[in-house]
Amino acid sequence: MVAISLLVLIKIDRIKYSVQEVCEAVSAILSVDVTVVNTNLERIAATGKYKSQIGTRLPDGCYYSMILENDKLNTLDSLVEKEKCKNCKSVDICEELATVGYPIVSNNGDLLGVMGLIAFNEAEKDYIYSNYEAVNTFLEKLSDLLAGNLNYENT
Repeated sequence: MVAISLLVLIKIDRIKYSVQEVCEAVSAILSVDVTVVNTNLERIAATGKYKSQIGTRLPDGCYYSMILENDKLNTLDSLVEKEKCKNCKSVDICEELATVGYPIVSNNGDLLGVMGLIAFNEAEKDYIYSNYEAVNTFLEKLSDLLAGNLNYENT
């Protein structure tokens, strides 16, 4: 993660208003909270409980840092939360019951950030897990859309 350039950080932040609009739309349709962080783990867009935390950095060792380090889809649920969250500085106060995170990757392979769907109650958690394949496909397509939007902004 150290090798990520400032240029990449600036790229995703340049479209943060569009990203926020996408998050709002996704949250309205899926009835779960949505958040997007850049490669510096700064929350650039969010809905629900995290909307007031836009502009703040996620805690060290958090779940999204694992996605950024591995550049892969990752999931978090209550059954494995201790394993995946053990290094998070906020593990003792976290209210998330489930999270699905997906890396946002540019057309040329630069890692731009992570988009995630977050459940804070059992109904949201059940929705994410009962529609897991569709949710993953949806996040993949949204990540591609955001990366394409950024590519368009650069032309």
